[in-house]
Amino acid sequence: MGVDKKGYRKSLDVYKFKSIKSFSRRKRLESKKSYEDSLDKGINALIKNKGIVELKNKNIPTIIISDLHARREYLFNVLQYRPFKTKRIYDLLKEGKVNIVCAGDGMNSEIPGNWVTYFIPYSLNFYYERFSFHLKKSSDNLKARLEKVAGKPYEEMKIAEINRIKEDSLVEKAWKKLDLKLVEWLLDEEMISAFGLMKLVMELKSHFPENFHFVRGNHDDISMETGGFAKFANESTDVKNWVVKKYGQEFLDKYAKFVRLLPLIVKGNGFVVSHSAPEQIFNRQQINRKSKKVIRGLTWTDNTEEISLQEQVIQTLKNIGAENSTWLIGHRKVLDGNYRAQYGGKLVQFNHHKKELIGIIPVGRAFNPEIDIIDIRTEHEEKKPIIDLGLKIAQEKIKIGDKIKVNLNLKNKSDEIFFGAAILEILIRVKFKNRVNFFETIQENWRDINDLAPGKIKRFTFTINTSDFDEGDYIFKGTALFNAKFSSRMQVIKIEK
Repeated sequence: MGVDKKGYRKSLDVYKFKSIKSFSRRKRLESKKSYEDSLDKGINALIKNKGIVELKNKNIPTIIISDLHARREYLFNVLQYRPFKTKRIYDLLKEGKVNIVCAGDGMNSEIPGNWVTYFIPYSLNFYYERFSFHLKKSSDNLKARLEKVAGKPYEEMKIAEINRIKEDSLVEKAWKKLDLKLVEWLLDEEMISAFGLMKLVMELKSHFPENFHFVRGNHDDISMETGGFAKFANESTDVKNWVVKKYGQEFLDKYAKFVRLLPLIVKGNGFVVSHSAPEQIFNRQQINRKSKKVIRGLTWTDNTEEISLQEQVIQTLKNIGAENSTWLIGHRKVLDGNYRAQYGGKLVQFNHHKKELIGIIPVGRAFNPEIDIIDIRTEHEEKKPIIDLGLKIAQEKIKIGDKIKVNLNLKNKSDEIFFGAAILEILIRVKFKNRVNFFETIQENWRDINDLAPGKIKRFTFTINTSDFDEGDYIFKGTALFNAKFSSRMQVIKIEK
């Protein structure tokens, strides 16, 4: 996979795990063509789908992923997870040895701070590194005004104090100027995550059509054909207007076509998955036709109200030939534990905006939500080994075309065997109007670590060919990654012609 003149990777290659890893961390919008290419692939993969999709291979495990809500890292963490203590889910997917079913809602993150600017004046330092040059300038202006009125450094101010000072005319003017820019910036940041996630979903569906599935959720309807959504802001309207302004009405129409082709139910051996519980009793023909009434009835239903949906669940299961199955859904949050079971266990719901929940449908025994629904984030955080990390680059002066030898040394200081990876990441300083703006990753080099015993040292040597590099400042960053915890070291290198 090549890079363009700015060092950006040109495409996402889901046949390469490193490419998925890099893409899941990318913090910029793709081009319209990049998204459209994935849309076309997704549409082609779904074109023959009806409302109900039956898994082709029902004799392999199935991984069910709850509502993703623009969390690319959630989907990536699922792909790298090893549920059977051997291969990653990603590797099993490539080999056709596992099914993945996503319960919908790829769009619209569920973190208030991603939608409203209210919190930002109290957290300028937290957001500062994410700001563009123009936002940093407006942020500095607001901070200076706050400090002038308060007579103390911004870092020493309390929330109540900032809230009071905001009413000062000079501070209010500075805040309004920043706020106008922040509204657009927040939406751009949101769409980087949301469209980034959906691009990955489309590519996975295109390349693994029989094993990867994504059912339609209410948040996926960005054209608002079956209704809008407003929780922290006017999310549906804001996203729709953003898409039309940024990529045009034709792009929105194409995305709407992709959403219309998504299944409403995926049916496996002993289970079915949809986004929400059925609002009323449906039959197979109704679901396959996908009328607006049926779509709303399988994507918007609130099963947490006092009104029972037991008859709708049991009769619909019977109508689609799944009377002995468990119906699994997302949609509403489960705040107590990892799941909510209703109607004697016929309906099982799992979804949480901070957890990374998956349901594992085993082969050879009945599904048990108590042990088969897990938070993989918790699994990652159970072990916390300590690693000493050293990074050394021999050359001090480097010219384009030189081969650089980079040594990475890791020492396991914990009392456990270390499993993880060593990563050498190379970033280039990107400038904006001759001012430093940010560093962009142009290359990642991974080495697996499978058996680093306590007290032992592992040495890695990376050879980097700079023939395709541009002149500029680079960061060479070494990282030891272990169970979602990491240690890193970096060195800045100047490469000249």
